[in-house]
Amino acid sequence: MKLLKLLFGFLFLASCASKTSAQVPTIEIPSNGNFATSPDVILQSLDINVKVIGNIATTKMTLIFKNNSSKLLEGRLTFPLPEGVTVSGYALDINGKLRNAVAVEKNRAKEIFESIEKRNVDPGLLEKVEGNNFRTRIYPLPINGQRTVQITYSQELIANKNDLQYYLPLSYNKNIPEFHLKTLVYENANKPNLTESPDGSFTFEKKGNSWQAEINKTNFEAKTSLRINLPKIENQFEVILQAASDNNYYFLAHASINSPSQKKQQPKSIGIIWDNSLSGLERNHDKEFDFLNDYFKSIQNVTVSLAFINNEWNEQKQFVIANGNWSELKTKLQATVYDGGTDLGLLKSLNTEEYLFFSDGLSTFGDLKFNVTKPVYTIVSSSKVDFSLLKSISLKTGGQLFNLNESTTKEIQEKIAQDKPLQFLGIKPNTAVSEIYPSIPTVVNGQISVAGILNTSQTEITLLFGYDGIVTKEEKITLESSKQVTEDWDVDQMWAQKKITELDIFYDKNKEEISNIGKQFGIVTRNTSLLVLENVTDYVRYGIAPPEELMVEYSRLVKANTVQREQRIADLVSKAETMTTELKKWWKTDFNPTPLKVYPKGKQYPRTTRDRIVANETLNSNDSAVMPVSSPRADTIENEKDDLTREKSEDKKMELNEVVVGVRGISRNLSATVVGIKISNANNQINQLGYSSSEPKAKITIE
Repeated sequence: MKLLKLLFGFLFLASCASKTSAQVPTIEIPSNGNFATSPDVILQSLDINVKVIGNIATTKMTLIFKNNSSKLLEGRLTFPLPEGVTVSGYALDINGKLRNAVAVEKNRAKEIFESIEKRNVDPGLLEKVEGNNFRTRIYPLPINGQRTVQITYSQELIANKNDLQYYLPLSYNKNIPEFHLKTLVYENANKPNLTESPDGSFTFEKKGNSWQAEINKTNFEAKTSLRINLPKIENQFEVILQAASDNNYYFLAHASINSPSQKKQQPKSIGIIWDNSLSGLERNHDKEFDFLNDYFKSIQNVTVSLAFINNEWNEQKQFVIANGNWSELKTKLQATVYDGGTDLGLLKSLNTEEYLFFSDGLSTFGDLKFNVTKPVYTIVSSSKVDFSLLKSISLKTGGQLFNLNESTTKEIQEKIAQDKPLQFLGIKPNTAVSEIYPSIPTVVNGQISVAGILNTSQTEITLLFGYDGIVTKEEKITLESSKQVTEDWDVDQMWAQKKITELDIFYDKNKEEISNIGKQFGIVTRNTSLLVLENVTDYVRYGIAPPEELMVEYSRLVKANTVQREQRIADLVSKAETMTTELKKWWKTDFNPTPLKVYPKGKQYPRTTRDRIVANETLNSNDSAVMPVSSPRADTIENEKDDLTREKSEDKKMELNEVVVGVRGISRNLSATVVGIKISNANNQINQLGYSSSEPKAKITIE
């Protein structure tokens, strides 16, 4: 079984880390070991540890990259993982020691990484990108120095007819200076069968309750991959538990189930939907054509309705396949032009009995509205795949998803030919367990693993199996904490990964819960990343809980910062109280200002006719005047008022209440002009002295 393309499916880009350059040049480092074309960065050391129990395998890869160039570099490492598999562990060397990452919301993690990188500090970031691909960014790769990266992931082994298979590609065309590989298979009565081995000395030996194989090599050239077949034992049940808080336990139960099925009646018509968007160029069309060749040999006679989909939906003519001859259809598919985006919202029914959908599921735009009730078998051959979307299509229609990179065309054909495959339908109600996954009907294909939370020390659960939602078979499994608890496996992460895989089928609806689980269990998802920071002060600065080894110092700094913050708040409150007291005191104080000194009066003012108020001049009450620079000063107005008052007759007293000096002249109820002053009254009648015969309260406005 082809399980993954991790080490040799990745793309490593080393980019010059000059912080003064707006555009950073990049160097592509080939992942297949052909470093002759790009000798700046080499893989100095590769250390692989594989653990297998039941149908679960955990792979931990430690890679040391050496920078042979004279430039400081930033590294980017991109690699694909199979369906339902995600990175559950990431570490980067800091000061010569590996430091584990912590899960952070994706956009925030990226912002923090780039912010810290500008300060020439050592951050590390691992995030999920397009499809089921993952990327780690490493800075810096020092001149003539090296950096260590460690990546961990767990997966369920897909069952073939008679066994489970673990596959790790190891074909290199250049020596690896330091190479180490160790594999342990737990609780398996039968010796694992090595169908491919990187070296003749790599063989399994029984040690305690496990089978072990290990090699250490220098200047090692791996020309073959690692492929292990694990014989299945029918009706075998394996359980492991991990202790959790509040007397709970996470459990993982693996069941090998005999799943007899009958061959279905061959369809007379099928629909082939061929994704011809630009990303379709990256699919392995040779594998797709090999699959169709075996398929038509098996089915022999059928009518095929063909449709292409990119950003448009194009139905083609029908093709009649007779005696397995599909040459005309093959010629049509080989001539496909791949261009444009992908709008899966355009998918339509072709009115056939079942469908084969060839796509990577990477929809550029459009919402999925595929209202088809016939089975849709989604066929995958690319390393960049949106498994969740394609799986949701198959799940809704009663079909299955098949990965040509993991199973042979013959194995897939056998599964397509089955009539109503056996499904896991859940468990019988049991209050001692909760959060059981899978929680939706799942095709068994000979084996199934079930994860959940045990709320007591011991119980028995009943697994339900059947066809089309109808239970036809039951199997009992005992969960017992006194015998099955292990510290060798992160069962909690396996449970979390199963739940995320299921929630991700309907991502938009469940994205908040996916993010929550990813951050709690340290798992990379679409919206959570794994982040490594160099200094504990950076964890404090950004409010991120660090890995366990830094928690004591982190707590001390957080406490110190909290005390300082509380003291600052107390100081501010104290200052505010003092200011409030002073303000109240000021408010209650009666101020008796010192009276202005009165000086002896000289000649009366005004002294000339030009300076007097112009008599008999009527102004519009809405007019305004602006005081020119040459006008009398504001501090002379009070004296002028006294002079005018003395000249006024006793029976025509006028009280001037306000003198307002401002930026705008506002005339009100008086009308007269003193250079820069307007005075008006309600009747616009003015006597010789500029006052009306009435006695309104007046206002003089000066600008």
